[in-house]
Amino acid sequence: MGNAGEGIIARPLKVYLDTNHLINIAKARAGENLPQGQSSETYLFIDEYVRKHCGLILGWTSPLEWVEGNATEKSANAIAAIFESVKLVYMMEGDTFVYTREVLDECKRCTPSIEVPKFGVAHIWSDGGTYKPASSVLCATIPDYCEKDVLPAYIQNPKDLPQEVPVVSFSRLISENFRYKKQYHANYEERVNGFIASLQNDIDHAEKFFSNRSYFITEWFKRYLKIDKILTALNPGIDISRTLGSIDIERCPAVKLRIRVWEMRIKDKSPPKNNDVDDWFFLPVIPYADIVLIDSNFRHFILQADESLKAKVFADASEAAQALKNLSPSW
Repeated sequence: MGNAGEGIIARPLKVYLDTNHLINIAKARAGENLPQGQSSETYLFIDEYVRKHCGLILGWTSPLEWVEGNATEKSANAIAAIFESVKLVYMMEGDTFVYTREVLDECKRCTPSIEVPKFGVAHIWSDGGTYKPASSVLCATIPDYCEKDVLPAYIQNPKDLPQEVPVVSFSRLISENFRYKKQYHANYEERVNGFIASLQNDIDHAEKFFSNRSYFITEWFKRYLKIDKILTALNPGIDISRTLGSIDIERCPAVKLRIRVWEMRIKDKSPPKNNDVDDWFFLPVIPYADIVLIDSNFRHFILQADESLKAKVFADASEAAQALKNLSPSW
């Protein structure tokens, strides 16, 4: 995910902006009024700074957020225009694949002799280019990896997964996501309902979870990340329990953050909301970003989990703007 060469060749800063803040930038660009207490000047500064000095992170599910609710083609394309105006866009794979990459790399560090699949989770989004999805690599490499939760709604057979996916313009991305939402609405809702059910189940059984934390973390590796299936396919006879027992989660920053934030969310006990799912999809971006601007509620749980992230995770646009001013541009 890419810190190789730092100190020799400067890399651009990486910034993640959630949908609400992107909407405010789009409104500020258009000269529209922002919600009370929000400053157009602040958002225009962030907009200009990102365009000149930063790489902007595109979450894998972010375009689905851009077309939610009362969004129109016009409002969604106003967000797309922000991404079209920056010099560099990183497209992050879905959260599952970021966590999987970290755990597999840590398994390989602990046991260098084992085989692990090679796939990337941060791709340069350049119109006219291509990238190799993590799902395609894993489905082609690992027998029975492609279950319903991995395959896109429009793919019925794992063999039909493209090995190279073309990078399209952001305006086309908007059109495709509006069409997806309309055509596969049941699947669109299923991701929300599945997340709510999972979180509510852990809230309801919090005592059981915390009494055997390591067991539930290992089961999450197997059930959600399918680490056992991946390692067994490439390393017949491997002792999965021993391999997973040797890894150091502290060396897996996105996994560590996800576990801690999940625990904070369970302890909070408030019922999950429909829009919670989108927050969790971008969570693994945070350790790899330089500045993150999100909503205040989710930031609260993130800082409960790791107070050190206060220096780069913001809900207040003016604080994020000040943090950008304090950073040295690399181009």
